[in-house]
Amino acid sequence: MQKENLPCPSTLRRWLASVLADRTFHGVLLVWALCCAALFVGVAKLGGSLPWADEWGFTSIACGQEPLSWSWLWVANNEHRLPLLRLGLYVIGRLSHWDWQAMHYATLTLMSLGALALLFAARSIRSHSALSDTFLCLVVLSPGQYETTWAYAYSFGAPGALICIALSLAAVRWPQRSPKHLICYLLTVLAITLTGGPPGNLMALGFVAALAPYFRETTSRVWKISAGVGGGLVLAVTGLLLVLTPPPHNRDYISNSLASTVAATLKESVCWLGSPVLQVLWPWAFLIVLLPSLWVAGRMVRDLLRWRRSNQTRAREWMDLVCIWLPAFLVAVCIAYGRARLDLWAFRYIALTMPIGLVLYLLLVRMRAPLVIPHTLAVVLAIFCGWNWPCILLPQIHHRVRMAELVQILAQGNVPLSEVCERHCVDVGFSPELFSGRLTAWMMALRQSDQCIFRGINRRKQRTGEALPQAWEADSGKLGEGWVSLPDMNATQGLTLRVSEAATQPAVAVYHVQVPIGGIYQLCCRMRAPKRHTLTLIVDGNQSQRQTFPAANAFRPCVLKTPLKLEPGEHELTLSLSPERSDLDLVELVPQTPANAQ
Repeated sequence: MQKENLPCPSTLRRWLASVLADRTFHGVLLVWALCCAALFVGVAKLGGSLPWADEWGFTSIACGQEPLSWSWLWVANNEHRLPLLRLGLYVIGRLSHWDWQAMHYATLTLMSLGALALLFAARSIRSHSALSDTFLCLVVLSPGQYETTWAYAYSFGAPGALICIALSLAAVRWPQRSPKHLICYLLTVLAITLTGGPPGNLMALGFVAALAPYFRETTSRVWKISAGVGGGLVLAVTGLLLVLTPPPHNRDYISNSLASTVAATLKESVCWLGSPVLQVLWPWAFLIVLLPSLWVAGRMVRDLLRWRRSNQTRAREWMDLVCIWLPAFLVAVCIAYGRARLDLWAFRYIALTMPIGLVLYLLLVRMRAPLVIPHTLAVVLAIFCGWNWPCILLPQIHHRVRMAELVQILAQGNVPLSEVCERHCVDVGFSPELFSGRLTAWMMALRQSDQCIFRGINRRKQRTGEALPQAWEADSGKLGEGWVSLPDMNATQGLTLRVSEAATQPAVAVYHVQVPIGGIYQLCCRMRAPKRHTLTLIVDGNQSQRQTFPAANAFRPCVLKTPLKLEPGEHELTLSLSPERSDLDLVELVPQTPANAQ
């Protein structure tokens, strides 16, 4: 058979054949797989289904108390507006009944794909892989990313993954190939600006600016029109988001001088190396960024000098990527200015600053830097990753033990929810002095709507015929004279019942409670009083008990020592409280096992 009659292999087949024949790339993929596996194990073993910190703000929409609307998507988180990220979390939350572990897995999957895209981009630039390409997955999937994987889903993990994908497309000049490729690229950039807040907005400006050099090289009028219109649309959306950025929520964190901003920027530019390493090696760790950057800057100066002599070939290697690199440094400047008095090496900032290292490496690949530079970067980062792991795992394992205790208590359901939230408030990201009441309200809403971990807990109790705990606001009953309803930010719903100073008799509140399953119950009231106060309980008009509680300047759970034996059906609980200025916020009826009741 003549050679010209042989079937020509498709582009995809040729690409697959080259990938399979590239043994070095197999080693790089192995490192990528190990990084993914380590973080996936971290999510499985150390992640949690409960929200963390700001994520509790999703409770109202998770429980159906608030509908999905543009106003909800537009709500700012500190200085960040993240409408597309909030929409994505809403969709995953609805599908998973607001189990935040599902969102952790989704975020890590996106980040893994972003790292993989960078590996393919580096291979495509030089037509083969190098072991130094492991630097890319070590940055994106470093142990320091635990805050954006298994700790916190409402973070920069998903925008960071989109940045990796857009960066890989820009590195291989993918948008230049056709208008269709360009539109896909611009949609990715638009997603970055809608999910990343101000850091994502700045990076989106860089990705649009990276198209500018292509206008000189592309002759297609359709491509130029598409780039102008599409890029203009992305710039308009990004500019609107930047203009509407809320002011800093706490101006005490802002830098007070230019010198402190510069010093903080230098620190923030290497944040992606990991806090444990930087605390020991700073300022020498800055050389890891400075020395390769100096080599890149030297090459750029040389290429610009040749540009004046009409030699523009070399400049094409870096002009588009530099447009992305500069906004990455600008993000570090903004963090340094706005958070100068906080921990600049906090792990949550790694996802924000990692584009500095990623673009630097791709510039070295594009500009054919001496192999010793990228190989040294990869070896140093591998050492740093190994250095960071123990420093991260030890506190995370301790935190996981505390969270497991919290989940076990919630699963048993024999401890008042207000007491649980006061005890474990710090374990879900809050100060107990300020947020225990609000956390109690969020927990109540999740439990009543069968969302998050309470979906499994409530269904198991229903199958086994166990009684479910109940809780209600103090003002939901029939109130007698002597009560005054007052706003209070420390109350569960922002309102508390207070015994009026003008009251001459104890204030009385009557509650009708439906008990589906008879058994032994314990009554708990969340109360506050400036001096000793007495609570009297009458059940169904005959069972009566009285207990005096010490003074407390803050709300605290007050549990009646004598348990109640209640039959199935409706019961009337009558509470009376004295003296004046005693506050009643929440009432709970908690089922007890015989052992607990004793």
